[in-house]
Amino acid sequence: MILPGEDAADLAALEQGLRLDLAPKGTFEDELVRIIARDLWRLRRIGRAEDGVYMRTWARENAEAARAEASLYEMHEDPFRIDFGGKLTITDEQAHDEALGRVGAARRFTEAEGLLAVPVHCDPPSGATLDNLARYEGALRREVFRCLHELERRQAARRGQHVPAPVAVDVTVDAKGE
Repeated sequence: MILPGEDAADLAALEQGLRLDLAPKGTFEDELVRIIARDLWRLRRIGRAEDGVYMRTWARENAEAARAEASLYEMHEDPFRIDFGGKLTITDEQAHDEALGRVGAARRFTEAEGLLAVPVHCDPPSGATLDNLARYEGALRREVFRCLHELERRQAARRGQHVPAPVAVDVTVDAKGE
């Protein structure tokens, strides 16, 4: 899947480069290379997603601070009315406009194309959000190496080499005990 800010040609180049490097033969080896390419592509996203978590939070905090600053230059006709429906007087037009400009800039930044924080649910960046990203990264790395080990074993067998039990043992541990 290609997300906004990504280029399908880059993914195709990654897969083509892996095909040249790994030289798969047959459907199964070809599929292993495709899985490796897909997982490496996803690994590239993780850094952008982590950056997005922090940047989105930074922008949101800046928008809130700028809005609070703008409100310092606002005087309501009747400050005790709950709905603030009365006349609004701006005490310093230039400072008020600058603060509102920073609010708009921060909000536009959070909506920027290619910022991958939104799907990560970064409201605000908690340890759980970053832990989830780290677990996802670890799972992808394990999958890449598992596929690579299987590809190497199949290629060695195809060349007529003796294929002993794997030296690199791929182990998956489930913390839930399932």
